[in-house]
Amino acid sequence: MNHSETIEHYSYLIYRSMKKLNIMGHYDEFLQIGREAVWEASKKFDPLKGKFEPFAYLYIINRMKTAMTRMNRLQGRYIVMSDTFLELNGSVINPMNEISIEEKYFHGLTVKQREVMVERFLNNRSVEETANYLGITIDAVKNRTRDAKKIIIKTLENDTSS
Repeated sequence: MNHSETIEHYSYLIYRSMKKLNIMGHYDEFLQIGREAVWEASKKFDPLKGKFEPFAYLYIINRMKTAMTRMNRLQGRYIVMSDTFLELNGSVINPMNEISIEEKYFHGLTVKQREVMVERFLNNRSVEETANYLGITIDAVKNRTRDAKKIIIKTLENDTSS
């Protein structure tokens, strides 16, 4: 089977996965994630280890759960940032009139701390991904994140007291 035939033939697994996970928002995005997962599962499947359908179903479910986790993490960051801005300024900020987050909150960080914070929180990378991307250890990422957070918290406290 070619790419589109494989996806079409196993589309019921995608819809079943979306129903099981109660996916209601970002429907098209999860549909695409499911399609990609079916195709990847078809490439990695070993017929000697069992049937394709259960393998593909678990593959789809896991890819969708990973996507949900990333979306929730990203959405949580945006909500926290929005709440922080509302708390600090008492009104909604028009992002077009504001200086960037980096300029406002990262100015007191070292270059290495800034790199880690940008990758972790603005580029949404995990600790491991950040370490690999920057070519440093996981401990270095954790330490720089911890130290940078302390500096940013002090910056926020100074902003609120001003």
